[in-house]
Amino acid sequence: MRLPVLTLLATLFTAAAGVAAAGGSATGRDVLVADGLRQITVTAGADGALTPARLAEAGRLEGVREIVPDYVADLRGPSYLLTSHTLTPAEAPPVTGGSLPARLGPRDVVLPERVGGTDLRRYVGRDVAFRDAPALRVVAVYDPRWQP
Repeated sequence: MRLPVLTLLATLFTAAAGVAAAGGSATGRDVLVADGLRQITVTAGADGALTPARLAEAGRLEGVREIVPDYVADLRGPSYLLTSHTLTPAEAPPVTGGSLPARLGPRDVVLPERVGGTDLRRYVGRDVAFRDAPALRVVAVYDPRWQP
């Protein structure tokens, strides 16, 4: 009696695994041909170095149109901490002051409208010096409730 039950369970398990694999394959195929933004995150290898040479190598891969280095860097002020984040076109924040250019310059930043009770709108259009970074130009501020 046990052998037929085990055979039936094995058959059902094999069929379920086949259906799941086919569904995953179809989903993967649909994602590859979708028209949406496609972004791949590349992290440093075991040696911990994501060097310009490695970024250039990734940029030469077929289908890669642009490499955007993204890293977390602290811009510490006397009373609050800002963390930088590279935005992609799909992550445009809700701008509440200034304007978001099509492409940010190397020293352009977009800040939250308020940080720790400090209103940063007054810095739009101005260069702001940070303690551990060169002066950056605030081109826009966004609603601080927004999260990328």
